[in-house]
Amino acid sequence: MPATVTEDPLGLHCIFSDGAEIRQPVSVRKPIRNPLLVRTLLEGATDLVHPHGRVDSADSISMHFTAIRQLDTWLAEAGFTGSASGLTRALLTQYWMSGVRPSLESAQRAMLSCADDEQRLLPSDVRALVEGRLFNTNKRYEPHQPYTETEWARLIRTCRDEVDSAYRAFRSARDQAAPHDGHQDSFRARPTHHWLVLHHGPEPLVREMAQDKWLFRARYGAGLRAVLDPLIPPLDVIIAYRLLFGAYTGVVPDGIAELGVGDLDWAGDAQILLSYVKGRTAPESLPLSRQATRLLEQWLDHSSVARRFAPEELRDELWVRFTPGGTRKGERWLAKSPTQLIGLLVDQAAAGQG
Repeated sequence: MPATVTEDPLGLHCIFSDGAEIRQPVSVRKPIRNPLLVRTLLEGATDLVHPHGRVDSADSISMHFTAIRQLDTWLAEAGFTGSASGLTRALLTQYWMSGVRPSLESAQRAMLSCADDEQRLLPSDVRALVEGRLFNTNKRYEPHQPYTETEWARLIRTCRDEVDSAYRAFRSARDQAAPHDGHQDSFRARPTHHWLVLHHGPEPLVREMAQDKWLFRARYGAGLRAVLDPLIPPLDVIIAYRLLFGAYTGVVPDGIAELGVGDLDWAGDAQILLSYVKGRTAPESLPLSRQATRLLEQWLDHSSVARRFAPEELRDELWVRFTPGGTRKGERWLAKSPTQLIGLLVDQAAAGQG
């Protein structure tokens, strides 16, 4: 007998190949947060259970119920309370890249895919993501598959678009904030946020918003990040630069992460000799291509305002950045980017989510 969805409470009624029968709710202790989505997942699960599928025990059903509860809870906490048709690639990618167990991600994908086979609920781009590769694999047994040439081309194009768009915004903001005459040299001469950041760094704006966020937004018309980003490159832009630099040079991520401005040896006007340490190896050097050299020149200009106001001990770091909210230790100026965020951008870009 095929598995069926029970309504009150939401769950499954299953009879397995050995004659065992269960009638089990998906959640007992906590209420369901997205009942429409949970019902869709359960409908997808019925196609995975004996006799249609390979799920043939109460333990397997429990694992699928765990997958449903975790997805339901995470989406609700992220502000999503809709049906499967409202899911987006960005939302599912963020969830799966947060460190979901491989077995749970696989079960969630399978249930969404089966439900969509019957009802065609998912947007086409979400369907493609659901049917794609797992973000989390059992690394003890299953190495990640290398990207195809098409995926690499998409990744590079996405990063190129990201850095060039951000750099254009940087140059425009810098030009608008530059003094137009010799009298505009005081703190209040040009009361625009770009002028303030260009001449006094990001700290005054952070203090002002901390004191009165409503007055800050009335004055500048946007949140703090939107005010700072044109002149102070945010983390996603820095990651795009690093990924693109790695694609142009072949230098591994740990070598790129540790680079300092002093590791760039200018060999004339058009070439850089890069010195770096590749994690567990001895120092290496690499003459950069014209493409990689131009990218570094662009980054050095793009990060020039941030570097000028960074603490002295970080100014020689290549990837210096400013975090308005600070870390748990209270640090606002940093020089390293979290590797998990790099992985997130890689997978979003390769999946066409630039």
